[in-house]
Amino acid sequence: MLSIYSVLLASVVRADIPVYKVVVGPVPGYTGATAKDYASTPGWQFTLELACRVEQAIGHKIEVEFINSWSRANYMFRQAHIDVLFPEIVGDTTQPGITGTLVGKGNGFSFYVNANANKKIKTWKDLEGAVVATLRGRFYPPELLNNSKITFQEINTPEQAFKMLEAERVDLVAENPFIAQALIKELNLSEKIVATELIDSSQHNKVSANHYIAYRFHADTQGIKLLESFNIAIGEMLASGVYQDIFADVPQAFSGLSASNHNKTNVDSKKRCYKNG
Repeated sequence: MLSIYSVLLASVVRADIPVYKVVVGPVPGYTGATAKDYASTPGWQFTLELACRVEQAIGHKIEVEFINSWSRANYMFRQAHIDVLFPEIVGDTTQPGITGTLVGKGNGFSFYVNANANKKIKTWKDLEGAVVATLRGRFYPPELLNNSKITFQEINTPEQAFKMLEAERVDLVAENPFIAQALIKELNLSEKIVATELIDSSQHNKVSANHYIAYRFHADTQGIKLLESFNIAIGEMLASGVYQDIFADVPQAFSGLSASNHNKTNVDSKKRCYKNG
């Protein structure tokens, strides 16, 4: 029979072992948009597999949680309530912390308009005076947000933004083409909402430029050690083919990857750490 001292000592030891927390934010089709669809997405599955590998390597438990609100997820990271945030835009200076190994790439932003609206958007100057729907907590390039002549209306979800555009309550929606096309199809808005290309615009070229996706960590000793462990595990998954298996046919994934592009490891590409993945 265990003594009371032994039980108390064990509880103290367990309390001293850190539990790292990873939050996955919403990206429709990549990490999911709601609590109903995230579990089957490649971004979520990749994070579970990655967390399992890092957990085994460092000997500390890693908890992964899906949060379907970027404003809440960002707040949790800024307040250091969590240790890792994904997926994050590399080079986003509005966020604290540091990003690790590149995990994927994504399109920049395109503008979507109501096909029946009177307001015609053909040049960057046409945006002046327009009301543009943006997602609360989402990263947007400064070339867009720093334009004082544009009115931005923060929306909670992409679905809400496109429904407001359909009702002409906003003039445009700024959205990633991959996400936009999926939502327009899902909401049966293909004949009502169209993409617009702003001609002769260096600003639009910057806004629409591709970006890279990574995990974000705190810029302290613990965060850097965690980053290094994640980077090693990501390298193993890239080299072994696990990355390619999980992200098959995903637009945000790196295409044409092979083991020759990365350091080779002895990891069996068919073997997963996360048993339910």
